[in-house]
Amino acid sequence: MNAKTTYTEINALLVQEDIEGYINFGAPDDEYSSEAQEITTAIAALSHEELTKENVTAIVAAIWAQNFNLAGGELELRMPNIRKLIDRIFS
Repeated sequence: MNAKTTYTEINALLVQEDIEGYINFGAPDDEYSSEAQEITTAIAALSHEELTKENVTAIVAAIWAQNFNLAGGELELRMPNIRKLIDRIFS
C-alpha cells in the first residue's frame, strides 16, 4: 500500500486538513509540526503489514487526543477530519 509517510508529506496534509482550524485563523504552516513529527515517527515504526488505515487512524487519534488534551467526546468530533486525513495519507 502506497502511503505518504515523510515528515514533509504528513505536515503538508495536516496543514491542508487543518483539523483544529488554526491555519484558517492565521496560524503559521508549522502549527502542526510536532504532531507531524510524532505521526511520522510512529508510522516509521510500523512494518509493511501493519501500515493500514486502521492502525494509522489509531496512531493519529492517540497523538491528537494527547497533544490537544481532548476528552472522549472532543476527539469524536474530530474523527471525520482525522479520517479524511488518513484517506489523503493513503491516496
